[in-house]
Amino acid sequence: MMTKGYMLCFFITLLFSDIKSEKYKGTHLSTIFEDNLIVPHLLPNNPEELCTIIYEPNLIISTAQPYYVYQIQGLPEIEWDSKSEKYYTVVVLGAIQKEVQRPTTVSVLENDTNYTLQCPVQWWHHWVIVDVRKNDLKTGTIIQPFTVNSNVPQPNDTHKLVFAFAVYEQPKKLKLQVDDNENSPKALLERYFTPLSKYVESFKETVLIAGNYFYAVFKPQGLVLDSSPVRNLLMKAIKNRMVI
Repeated sequence: MMTKGYMLCFFITLLFSDIKSEKYKGTHLSTIFEDNLIVPHLLPNNPEELCTIIYEPNLIISTAQPYYVYQIQGLPEIEWDSKSEKYYTVVVLGAIQKEVQRPTTVSVLENDTNYTLQCPVQWWHHWVIVDVRKNDLKTGTIIQPFTVNSNVPQPNDTHKLVFAFAVYEQPKKLKLQVDDNENSPKALLERYFTPLSKYVESFKETVLIAGNYFYAVFKPQGLVLDSSPVRNLLMKAIKNRMVI
């Protein structure tokens, strides 16, 4: 006989399996990405849906939420609704984003905060992979290896870091070769991915199908701590849903 706790976990898992297809599509995404200036400053337009980002141990990223640096160490898993016959490009951008205090003369609505976000600046390629099959990043060609934390700016008490994830559906296999000359990783990044709109212009039928983002912060700001048994069940539900 199932306990009440188990039944609750099971119900939440079933409920969550339909959230990606209902809650995080359409006009809702424009609010998430445009209000925090992710679009058009880091991503060229709103994605069609959210991709799922998972860090160890079983930490599922909540969109636009803050995390300590120690929570987001190592390579993340990235999941999206992929098609077996398609190729994908996965781009992860990092940038500095500051908050500016509003003048004291500006009224603040109840439950509102007394600051405004600045546009993301000083952005860099954190991870770029092309020709990815399904959700397996190991199948792709790495243009920019994953940048470890020691090589990028760190959040402090004056700014936080935003990490934006973008998954593009390619019109065909790109076959971008990486060598030490004109096709070096740096040259390919400048040619196709700086700014990101050049990537879309170079491959006319390329579509931004999935995206997501979160913040790395110096101090807790409604910090998301995520290690509950319920969340572990949700992660399993996501993975089962992504199997094609």
